Amino acid sequence: LYSYGANFRLVGHYTSVEEPRLPEGYRGHSAVGGHKTSDVIASLDNYMAVDFDVIAMMIGTNDADKDIPTSLANYRTILNRIYETNPKAKVYIASLCPKSGVSISTWWNFGINPYIPDFVDEYKAKGYDITYVDNITGYNWSTADFPATDTVHPNAQGREKNEGEVFHSLGI
Repeated sequence: LYSYGANFRLVGHYTSVEEPRLPEGYRGHSAVGGHKTSDVIASLDNYMAVDFDVIAMMIGTNDADKDIPTSLANYRTILNRIYETNPKAKVYIASLCPKSGVSISTWWNFGINPYIPDFVDEYKAKGYDITYVDNITGYNWSTADFPATDTVHPNAQGREKNEGEVFHSLGI
């Protein structure tokens, strides 16, 4: 967002950031790596304790293929809490980007991915401002987008592909 010249303020209780070019004022956020949806729920009080208007959400990579019913229930808990805290929040909810070496057609049906558009439709029907972000199609994902030791979490190159779709959804 900063590189695109958007006017924004990050909020959250974390101050670390991988991008050293960002000014100090852009270091408050609630992004965490390595968390399961249950970990996000355990920290919801902290996440919801900030004044937010927009949430970009991509969660579940670490538990997407383990227990689908629990992941789905956790997504619903998180979305409900977001909208209880701020009914006017704008939520961008993204599909999980593919694992290294897995075909796009396989990934489309992997874990929670097929259910995310249904969540968007469900919450839109309730009158909430929510947008689906497709992190799968339209990209030329490759093994170069992931660290050699991690086939699930994109490296800096892969994150740029992922973030580009969110920016596109924001109209930037």
